[in-house]
Amino acid sequence: MKRSLGIAAAAGVCAVAIGAVAIANPVILRAAPGASTTLKDGDRQHVLKDAFIESRNVADIPLPVKRSMAAGGPMSVADGEKFSQGNAPFRMANPNEAFQVGDAISDPKLPWSRLRFVATSWDYSIVEFETGGFAHFTTVALYRMPPPPRKSYKVETRPATLIWKVNVRKMHKSWKELRTDIALNALK
Repeated sequence: MKRSLGIAAAAGVCAVAIGAVAIANPVILRAAPGASTTLKDGDRQHVLKDAFIESRNVADIPLPVKRSMAAGGPMSVADGEKFSQGNAPFRMANPNEAFQVGDAISDPKLPWSRLRFVATSWDYSIVEFETGGFAHFTTVALYRMPPPPRKSYKVETRPATLIWKVNVRKMHKSWKELRTDIALNALK
């Protein structure tokens, strides 16, 4: 029996279908704005060798990463500006908490994204999170942390630098599983 291989692209999302069966593929679905979709070798070596601490709590996302995400991340532009000015909380649900999965607003008080996990080292922070809306997807984002302030009593106000961001089909269960996919070059 001969089956045709079709590739369809709709709303920036690629799907591969054989006949009527879609294949779930853990590769990049689309380029994410604001960052490279290719992890540079130097950054890859840090990700694979540095000691990272994993957490599944939004409160453990470093403040510079929250500032960067608020400026162009999973929060609305209005919420991001309010957060940057100190007038609004960072809106992201913890794992297993409710969030806006689809584009039909069920509860306007719910955030549009949900954390899978965050892993942080001295120089880097990597965040995997789900975003709801028209096309529900999972994002992996790598941030380079700003250098510490020159004076120890100052609070860090600069955002982290987004250096790599990809939208993936596969939801990783842990930082260890994501690190393995990075090592195997399963995420580009």
